[in-house]
Formats: sequence, structure tokens, C-alpha cells
Amino acid sequence: MSRVLKELEALEACDQAKEWIAAQPKQTRSALWAACPRGDWMLWYLERSGVDCSEIGFICAARARQSALRALPPSPERDALAACKPIVDRETAAAEAAAEAAAWAAARAEAARAEAARAAAWAAAWAAAWAEA
Repeated sequence: MSRVLKELEALEACDQAKEWIAAQPKQTRSALWAACPRGDWMLWYLERSGVDCSEIGFICAARARQSALRALPPSPERDALAACKPIVDRETAAAEAAAEAAAWAAARAEAARAEAARAAAWAAAWAAAWAEA
């Protein structure tokens, strides 16, 4: 039994996935991944392996939307969907910028707290020195 198949057994994979892996015993993990016929199996494996799939889901949704746009014949609906792309892109960029700004603000707040603690320690040491003098 291959290591991949043992891992799938431990993760309690479905019988179809285990049968597909068993039918390809000499394949490397990379080759199995590239040849996998089912995207849902791949996402299931990533999730069970502890990978955060939220970003992958966003990318998949964007690609599915692009594929749907290419498949649609020219029409007002297709034009309306295509018109949404810049809006979604702007909203995504705005959300990323907001997250970056929040991270920067949190870092600055932490730096300010550290500076305040250093200043308080210096003031306490100065006060103690004056008290001794």
C-alpha cells in the first residue's frame, strides 16, 4: 500500500478516491495531484490536511465566473456581468488595502505601547535616582 493511500485511509477518504489512487501505485504525489480527475477531492484533501482553503475558493469562484463569461453568447447579460469585474476588482483592492492599513495601525500601536513603557521605565528610574539624591 502506497504512502498516499495510507494517508487517505487515515483521513477517511471516500472509496472512489482510494480506488483511483490504488489503480496508480507507482505515481508520485505530484503526478497524482496533476492527474486528479476531481477538484472536490483535491479541496477535500487540502482541508483535511489543515490548509486554509478560503483563498482557493475565492480564486475558483473568479475563474468560474470568467469561464461563464466566455461561454455566454454576446448579450446584455454578458455585458452586465463583464461590467461587474472592475467593481469587484476595486472592492477586492479596497479590502486588501484596508487589511494592510489595519495591520500597519496595529504595528504602530504596538510600537507606541512599547515606547510608552520605555518612557515610563526611564521616568521611574529618574525619579528613583532623584529620591536617592
